[in-house]
Amino acid sequence: MLLVAAFAAILSVVTAQGAASAAGADTWDPRYPCTSGAFDLGSLTARPAEPPMDQALTIVRLYGSLTCDVPVPGAKYALAVYPVGAAFGVVDTAAAVLPYEPTKDPQTFRVEGGISPQQGVAVCAASDVDLRIACVEVRVKMSGVVGSVSARSLAVSDPLVTRPLLISSRDVDPSCGTCWRMKKP
Repeated sequence: MLLVAAFAAILSVVTAQGAASAAGADTWDPRYPCTSGAFDLGSLTARPAEPPMDQALTIVRLYGSLTCDVPVPGAKYALAVYPVGAAFGVVDTAAAVLPYEPTKDPQTFRVEGGISPQQGVAVCAASDVDLRIACVEVRVKMSGVVGSVSARSLAVSDPLVTRPLLISSRDVDPSCGTCWRMKKP
């Protein structure tokens, strides 16, 4: 719910031309065009949200990697999050951007976020606004009080992840279950 409210509050800055930036929040520079990567679907884990998060959420975690060619000093890569059904995706520069480590290849990361029952989200490791490297869709399906989590790889050209992308920066509240984060493993 909090994620939907945040999207609605900043919808006016999204343009049909691609990425928009909220209040000069673009701190995803410099960017670097990595060209290969993947999410490890076998690493998918899920757990119920804990207080103070919304208890209806399922918190999921996935690991992934990117392989880049020539390092660019200070380069960064990010997690682009596309809630299923939303008009656009978002990169939260405060919680989902990591520096490229020139001495380490591949670049490894983990992503974590919450999904409401009967909902889904697509996430992509991206090295630039229009350069998605690896994408996956994660869904939570409920049957009574028991839920199951599934993930499937997506093509970087899948309509779920080709929507306009908003670049935003905000302080991430640790109790925000629907906020997605990208971290080193």
